[in-house]
Amino acid sequence: MLRATDLYDWQKRAVERGVHLRRALFLADPGEGKTVTVLTILKVLSPGRTLIVAPASVCKERIWGLEASNWTHLSNLEIKNLQQLSARDRAIGSTGINVISYALIPWLMKAIAPRKLHQVFDAVVFDEVSKLKAPGSVRFQKLRRQIVDVPIRFGLTGSPVGNSLLNVWGETFMACGPRVFDCTFTKFKETYFVSDFNGWNFTPLKGAHEQIIGKLKPHTIYPAKAREGGRVSFKPVHYELPAKVQKEYDTLAKDFVVELGGDTLYGANSAVLAGKLKQIESGAIYLNTELGEEPSGEWKEVHSDRTLRAAALAGELQKPLLIFYEYRHELERLKQVLPGLSHIKDKDAVARWNRNEIQVLAAHPASAGHGLNLHLGGAHNLLFFTTPWSLELFEQCIGRLDRAGQANQVNAYYFTGTKIADDVMLRLADHSETQQNLKNNLAQKT
Repeated sequence: MLRATDLYDWQKRAVERGVHLRRALFLADPGEGKTVTVLTILKVLSPGRTLIVAPASVCKERIWGLEASNWTHLSNLEIKNLQQLSARDRAIGSTGINVISYALIPWLMKAIAPRKLHQVFDAVVFDEVSKLKAPGSVRFQKLRRQIVDVPIRFGLTGSPVGNSLLNVWGETFMACGPRVFDCTFTKFKETYFVSDFNGWNFTPLKGAHEQIIGKLKPHTIYPAKAREGGRVSFKPVHYELPAKVQKEYDTLAKDFVVELGGDTLYGANSAVLAGKLKQIESGAIYLNTELGEEPSGEWKEVHSDRTLRAAALAGELQKPLLIFYEYRHELERLKQVLPGLSHIKDKDAVARWNRNEIQVLAAHPASAGHGLNLHLGGAHNLLFFTTPWSLELFEQCIGRLDRAGQANQVNAYYFTGTKIADDVMLRLADHSETQQNLKNNLAQKT
């Protein structure tokens, strides 16, 4: 087992700052060791009753309890997982650390009524507080009026900006309260951003980035870390659509309608069109729908080039490969060319993967993008079969392998050479630069 003295220097500094602040936004890249650091802060502060709200995958794999069991100074912490219905009512208000998923926030607020949150819990930790970035969401509204009275609060995230600097208001409100920006979300937008004609896209005003950083910094834990860049090597896998498919693809992109394999595809608007084009690049399309997001209906394969390239990469590596997919038809088609493929939700899949009993593992970013340790067996290769638009999901996926304790350089493969795939990477690079600038300016140097 590890001891408190085994913590990195940056983690020790983070513990000192967290104990001092008691309410803070804790920024650290995926896999850097936020979990053990926060548990150590809680150990020092000794709140009687703690609530940890975490992504469902983190709850399912009992990540917080497993992390505590690895450290001698945390081994006596009582960590209860409240995902099981039978365990919930018995644990409400009891001492120790209680872990629930974000989906259970409405249940929790109903279960503790008429008591208030601060009357039941002395500390609240939001693991991946970016899930509360939207002030209009049900879970945010359920917590909004009561969270401010909880005396100890920490919001953990490696992706505070995600796809928009607007996200920091909701995340900061949950972790630190209204004192940071001292305004409503509407006023925050009016003060620091300008919107487009439709009011959909917001661009920071000149000087807004620096002003936001100035207000955030006193309430942020983000020390300079021991592990610096260069841990991830991004490796493009170039491919082109078959000539016939490329012709139909170009027609759809130009005219918003095309006959493809006997079926008519429509792009009702630019968002829907991008979704259709992305599916064609992947190799299959959903039929009878105009939704930009994945429907649940019938699908048809239009080419197998990308799945065959994925299978070829797995064969070339001859090492464990983690594949992230977006559409359900991608998983089904990957199984056809990779007969030994396992899925992250298969029984004991995570444990078997970390024992090197699985050669190729498939996962969806939304179900495996947070918290899971998938590097323990030495795996260091991943492939984005379809790259997500979300910077948060993109970074979290990489963070399943690029974690503290990873002995190898992580190789992140992604497809390139088609319009949408290339557009996604350009957009991610733009958002990543904004986020890294924010982190660099918030870092506490020694």
